[in-house]
Amino acid sequence: MPMPPVHRPLRAVPLTAVLLTAVAAIAPAARAAPPDVPFQAGLSISVPTGPVSFGATAPGGTLTGHLGTVQVDDDRLLGGSWTTSVTATSFTTGAGDPTRTIGADHVRYWSGPATLAVGTLAVHPGQLTAADAVSLDVSRVAFRADLNLLFLSSVAWNPSLIIGTPPAAVAGPYRGTVVHSVV
Repeated sequence: MPMPPVHRPLRAVPLTAVLLTAVAAIAPAARAAPPDVPFQAGLSISVPTGPVSFGATAPGGTLTGHLGTVQVDDDRLLGGSWTTSVTATSFTTGAGDPTRTIGADHVRYWSGPATLAVGTLAVHPGQLTAADAVSLDVSRVAFRADLNLLFLSSVAWNPSLIIGTPPAAVAGPYRGTVVHSVV
């Protein structure tokens, strides 16, 4: 004799979402070299303006997206080498207590290949593929160029962020800053 069907009551599962927005920024010293290196006039970096939304996910989820084009222009006489570094702040919402903070160690970055390379220089992405992604809790090399023999060159790339939200994250709009600098 067949068993009668068992009906289990459905439980409501609250839907929560973590909304992430990144702001691209240039470090204050991005246009100046360290004190022991002569100022490198003609070396500049540009980053996307305004916030970049990465969408929403449930706590414990992952969001991936492009930050937007980052470009280094080098019009120094006889050029030279340069290195671009990247780091990030924590992403916070509300008061920024531990359940309202996504640490920079949960934010991974990969530069990808150059989308523009003009001039006689060798370009080296810091992280060519997603498998090479690095956390932004410390400063990382985003891109570098060597042996610029002309005085005009440009390199651009469209980096990606991979943001893992902690399982205990409170739902809400999170905001953080990704900072690029060049020397």
